[in-house]
Amino acid sequence: MKLQVKSFKLERTTNDGRIASLWQSVSNRIDGSSFYEVGRALFNLLDENDVRYDVLIGDESIVDPTYFASNNYLESDILLINKYPGSEGLNRLNDLKIFRVSEMYFIKAEAQINNENLSEAASTIQEIREARYTSNTPSLPSYSNSTEAWADLLEERRIELAFEGHRYIDLRRIGPKANVTVDRDPKDCDFSGICSIPNNDYRFILPIPATEIQANDELSQDDQNPGY
Repeated sequence: MKLQVKSFKLERTTNDGRIASLWQSVSNRIDGSSFYEVGRALFNLLDENDVRYDVLIGDESIVDPTYFASNNYLESDILLINKYPGSEGLNRLNDLKIFRVSEMYFIKAEAQINNENLSEAASTIQEIREARYTSNTPSLPSYSNSTEAWADLLEERRIELAFEGHRYIDLRRIGPKANVTVDRDPKDCDFSGICSIPNNDYRFILPIPATEIQANDELSQDDQNPGY
């Protein structure tokens, strides 16, 4: 049975906040006062035959195929975020997806990997790709071990659920199984040199808010999560 592209979503109205305002103040255009762009590590996973390419990448983006050697990377490679561009004539105002059929397939694939049914997991993930690619669909994956399967699942979730707030939790939950952690492109972290953090880094667990500690007589600052 072919995967159907369906979802349950939360309708947004003109009085609701516009989620796309998190990454641009005007629009997903070169002159739209963008705050953030698509990270190169994510962009490099995308395929123009995949419908999610146009969902994620704004059509005014400037893609530099030799970005890694560019001396002016910030200006030569501009990857505009197209997620939530707006609908029904309302700029940057889209309904918010709560869950969709593809997520049920991800859950199914997780169960299959947990049960070491790697070939079945590969078929489940492949169904998502077949639903998303218009041509040149990647061949059916083959996993030699569960670590490879978890890594492929994590990659597919990264594309399918981009800019929906899942990545941080996915890396915390699945990353150790997949031997995957934060993996920024070196060009995106030239300014700091910090491109990754280990899976056991304390920052994958958020601090307990001070207001919660102060409001609970059973807690003290000594009960704070490690590292904070």
